[in-house]
Amino acid sequence: MIAEELYRRHPASDEGRLAWLKAHIISRRSCTAVGQQIDLGSRMLAHGAERGRDDAARLVATPRVLAALVEAAIGAIYLEHGWETARQAVLASFAERIALTEQSRLAPKTQLPEALQRQGRPVQ
Repeated sequence: MIAEELYRRHPASDEGRLAWLKAHIISRRSCTAVGQQIDLGSRMLAHGAERGRDDAARLVATPRVLAALVEAAIGAIYLEHGWETARQAVLASFAERIALTEQSRLAPKTQLPEALQRQGRPVQ
């Protein structure tokens, strides 16, 4: 969904730039930020059983688990409501992350290998 949107927004961009944008937008850090932004952990806990609530609260506060919950929620929305609804939810939830990433520049560590590859020189 993110890849499709990036291609729609930047049809003239090369594959390397689009891949870099997508990787940053859907990173664990971004998914965690989105989960916090939409308060997904609390929402999940509100619909859970009382048994084990303390353990569940600790888990949803963990960045790795919260990021996984975001991914699972996207999958559940897709399965329950279809591609278009899931796409709209993803684009709305990740809109800020997309905008921030689009304004970012490629890291120098990424730019050098890409420049060498364009010149046909080996990357070591």
